[in-house]
Amino acid sequence: MSDEFVVKVVVAGEGYNGPDMWFVKVICNQEQLDNGDHYEAAKEWVRNNVSAADCIEWVCDDKDPAKAVLKLFNWDTASTTRVGVAFE
Repeated sequence: MSDEFVVKVVVAGEGYNGPDMWFVKVICNQEQLDNGDHYEAAKEWVRNNVSAADCIEWVCDDKDPAKAVLKLFNWDTASTTRVGVAFE
């Protein structure tokens, strides 16, 4: 991959106890970012790793209007995925 970097993404949806948020770092390149592939990769990670994620309502990154929510989390503890990773 060419010039990959990490994008911080918040995925929000319905969990076991009501609304919840999951914080995922996505490795991608500029073209994948421009295409929104980082959002899909983060949602896919949540669907495949969080059994409580019944309904994903929205996602955002540090360029979106809802970016303030990204400051609420210790990103050193976030899970990491890569655009194009196939989950089984």
